[in-house]
Amino acid sequence: MFGFGYKSRVKKIVEDELDSFVTPMFSGRFSNVVSQAKSHGVNEYTAAIEFVLQITEHLESVWSEETGKVIDENIIERIKERCDCIKKVMDYSDIDNNDILKRIDSLLLK
Repeated sequence: MFGFGYKSRVKKIVEDELDSFVTPMFSGRFSNVVSQAKSHGVNEYTAAIEFVLQITEHLESVWSEETGKVIDENIIERIKERCDCIKKVMDYSDIDNNDILKRIDSLLLK
């Protein structure tokens, strides 16, 4: 029987609903997040949100490295857009929304 596997469904959520991509630079991280999520029995939305949060946190850390705060308006806007996308689908996740919101707030305050 052919069908979409867990990893494919997570990737589709990342791309279609969270407006992000699994770039070659983050393909290893994506595989690790998916593997851990699947082994913990969480749904695809949880895995997709975790991946996008991780790459957004990485983005923020790279762009704030020198000054301690992101100052590039394009990067700030990209972080806000990703956080907005996560907020739209976080109710489909099977983890506590407060945990997601804490990480989002942390990103937006930096």
